[in-house]
Amino acid sequence: MLLYIAFIAALNLWLGYVWGAYLRPCPRCARARTTGLPLSLFSRRRAQATPTAESTPASSSKPEQPETTAATDPSHMSSTVASSGEADSAAGSDADDVMAPHLDPVTGLVNREYAEQLLAKLAEAEVINEPLTVALLEIANLDWIGEEPNIAIDNRLLCGVSHVVRQSLAEEHTMARFGEQQFLLVVPHEDVERATQRAEELRQRVAATEFIAEGRSFQTTLTCALAEMTVKRGRQELFEFLQEALDEAKRYGGNRTFMHDGNSPTPVVPPEMNIAIQQLAI
Repeated sequence: MLLYIAFIAALNLWLGYVWGAYLRPCPRCARARTTGLPLSLFSRRRAQATPTAESTPASSSKPEQPETTAATDPSHMSSTVASSGEADSAAGSDADDVMAPHLDPVTGLVNREYAEQLLAKLAEAEVINEPLTVALLEIANLDWIGEEPNIAIDNRLLCGVSHVVRQSLAEEHTMARFGEQQFLLVVPHEDVERATQRAEELRQRVAATEFIAEGRSFQTTLTCALAEMTVKRGRQELFEFLQEALDEAKRYGGNRTFMHDGNSPTPVVPPEMNIAIQQLAI
């Protein structure tokens, strides 16, 4: 008897479920029938997705206020852009984004400001995986004996020397106008020993060039100083080494190349190079 009653009860429950889930028109039941998922799952999702009447105004109105402020307040927008730019700069994620080119009006080269920004970015890196050498070049002044200095000729000579120097540089190297008569070279992927050979080549090329302007021939020379940039060597110390090496080279009469090894300036023995004399109109 008990088994019969239990069977009848189970049959009634099953018939009720079939009626509720498959026969009675109900969107929620129809969804359960279509997907094959339990009906209780849709009941829980509906309860979570449908907010109560009391919570609806608060949840819909409060988030809108800061979004409107961010979109309409210029000061908020500018501070947001600035902070994101500083974050990108600190992370070093995009070198080209941080530095816009600053050009020297006379030579068309990048100027000292750009060169210092470039070196600052390189110094920010915790590890320099490959060698990096920096060179400081100074052009000897023209001797205007018995004549007033001609600034136009001086500027044209500056452009002519930069043209000769660039011929000895690779595309990845950076040449900047660093001072009145000075250039700065940033030479990646070359240690100071290898870079001195390049410096000697361009120094000898300049010495072998006659610069022609207004029917006259002018000659000048370069004095070169080099030092290698390392992780532990900051920009200030690097510039001090370069200036110290440059001063020592000029003390020896100029038209020389000196390198700084971190202890003291050392003269570079000029290698023999077959560089032909050339003329360059400026």
